[in-house]
Amino acid sequence: MHDRGAVTYTQETSLEQSCYDELTTCDIVVCIIGNKYGTQSSSGNYSITMQELLEAEKQKKKLYIFIVNDVYIENNIYIANKDTKDLKFNYADNIEIHKFIAEIREKIRNHPILAFDNVADVINMLKSQFAGLFQRLLTQEATLTEHKTYYDIVDMVKKMQESISLFAEEKESFFTKFQSSIFTSLPTINVIKRNMNMKYSSFYAPNKISLDEILNLFGFIKPEDIAATEEEYTYHKYNETNIEILTLKSKLFDKSGNLEDIRDKKLLDEYIKYYIKEYPKQEDTMDEEIPF
Repeated sequence: MHDRGAVTYTQETSLEQSCYDELTTCDIVVCIIGNKYGTQSSSGNYSITMQELLEAEKQKKKLYIFIVNDVYIENNIYIANKDTKDLKFNYADNIEIHKFIAEIREKIRNHPILAFDNVADVINMLKSQFAGLFQRLLTQEATLTEHKTYYDIVDMVKKMQESISLFAEEKESFFTKFQSSIFTSLPTINVIKRNMNMKYSSFYAPNKISLDEILNLFGFIKPEDIAATEEEYTYHKYNETNIEILTLKSKLFDKSGNLEDIRDKKLLDEYIKYYIKEYPKQEDTMDEEIPF
């Protein structure tokens, strides 16, 4: 009934398109299908009314579909014999009506498709449906009032979203600090610290490069006369009377050079070797007697 002025028309779009655009303002769409095909849509073989229904379904509107009873019964005959050629019908003036009804009966699953004989049937069924919707709305409103108001929930969700967003922005910093606290307590680091006589201090060395730097600061260096291998890394600390030797197996690190989280004591004893080597004692020699 677009010609009665309830549809808002604009100069930028066609009258037909204005009917489809008007659906965006609707909360509930009631579609009544009779035996007249009506005006064909410019976009296909469907009528404008049929196209409106498809558009409403696309926009996820709540639909109530009513089909005049004679056409509804006749449509069952069409569905059972739709592969038969030259079908003729007494009520529908165009076979496209039956094609469309068959399509919506197959496609639209969660909306009622009801047959009616007169206008009173449509009114009574809608009254019953609207009463049920109203009752459900009151129940939902009472539940919200009892526990939490709608606005409180929206505010809570907004705060949660802000918190999640803030966490996402700072996650790199967070995990760097978190990772630091893990690495300082790794058994691998603890064993190395014990060998370096560190009882009360701690350090952060997540990879081989940083560990090299720490060991150098404590006087452990890689001796030039020992060739480096892919199997292990050797460090010497030269003292007045001895040499402290620390050997780290390459299995302590992953392919990127980061320390592995190894907690097996036997493996740690195998991968980390520390011992002290005393300098050889020089034999006492008597100074030769000087003849003058």
